[in-house]
Amino acid sequence: MTIDRIQKEIHEFVIAQLNDGIFFDSEANLIQQSLIDSMRVMKLINFLENNFNIEVDLVKIKPDNFQTIKTIADLVYTSKN
Repeated sequence: MTIDRIQKEIHEFVIAQLNDGIFFDSEANLIQQSLIDSMRVMKLINFLENNFNIEVDLVKIKPDNFQTIKTIADLVYTSKN
């Protein structure tokens, strides 16, 4: 799976499941703009692990890895490879 496809799936999930269907730019800072909080991060991690068949290591659960759709996709991509 390409990084672009991973980003697209994550972006669609966050819009539909974590942001009440409200569109936002994929380059937005999710934390700074309050698009995700700690509870939503946990839902997002559950989605990532189930959808991409990965395990997110506890040491990787830090704000830097969840700031943008790209940083989240990078986390998934490196976890798969």
